[in-house]
Amino acid sequence: MLVPNKDKIVVWIGNLTKEELDEYIDFETLGDFDEPMDRFAVDMGEYSYEYELIDGNHVKKPPPIEKLARPISHSGAFLKQVVSAAKELGIESANSVVTLANQELHVETWPNNSPLTFIGNFDFDRSKK
Repeated sequence: MLVPNKDKIVVWIGNLTKEELDEYIDFETLGDFDEPMDRFAVDMGEYSYEYELIDGNHVKKPPPIEKLARPISHSGAFLKQVVSAAKELGIESANSVVTLANQELHVETWPNNSPLTFIGNFDFDRSKK
């Protein structure tokens, strides 16, 4: 469940193609309200989310997490925490990172079949670049 919190950011990391990422987080379905927004929403246990708060980076060859996440807006506010949490999960590099600002995600477990790994909720101080 997503909980609004202007001082937090949620981070996911994975290794997938650009096409797989675009299919997983599908902004094309925004007008269809008969079903959940996309598989990303379903994995979060949500019907939808504020897509304007999504940021991310995708590259072809997986760099270290620090290099992958650095281009995200205000990454200085959470980058060290994300790198540390990813290492605890055994993730040293990846080619995709997705963030959702101003939110906290509360889930008991993240789906094993998700193309992204939930790294965690992190403090989000916008005064840090």
